[in-house]
Amino acid sequence: MESDVYIKLTQAAIDAVVEVLATDPKVNGKMLRVAVRGGGCSGYEYALDFDNLDEDDNIIQYEGLEVCVDPHTWGLLLGTVIDYVTSDPLNKGFTFLNPNARTTCGCGQSWGS
Repeated sequence: MESDVYIKLTQAAIDAVVEVLATDPKVNGKMLRVAVRGGGCSGYEYALDFDNLDEDDNIIQYEGLEVCVDPHTWGLLLGTVIDYVTSDPLNKGFTFLNPNARTTCGCGQSWGS
C-alpha cells in the first residue's frame, strides 16, 4: 500500500508510543490500537490504547512498532495523520488530522463524517 493511503504516524507519535512501551510494564507485549468509537459531541471519538491483536485487524508497521486497526476504524481513518505535539504545554498529546472528518468539536478529539 502507498504510505498516504492508510493511517500515518509521525516520527514524534512513534517516539511517544515507543517510550511508553519501553517504560510501562503493563503494556509489555501489546500493540498500539488506533480506534474510533461512537461518542463525543460530534459523533465519533478517537481512541489510542495498548491491546492484543484481533484476527480481523489490519496491522501497520513503523520502525518495529506494530499498530493494529479494526476494519471499521480503518475505513473511517484512511489518510489520517496522527502526530504527538509538545509545543503547547496546555494541549500536549496526540492529534489527528483526518481528511474524512466533516465536522469537529473544539477539543479536537470528537468528529463527524
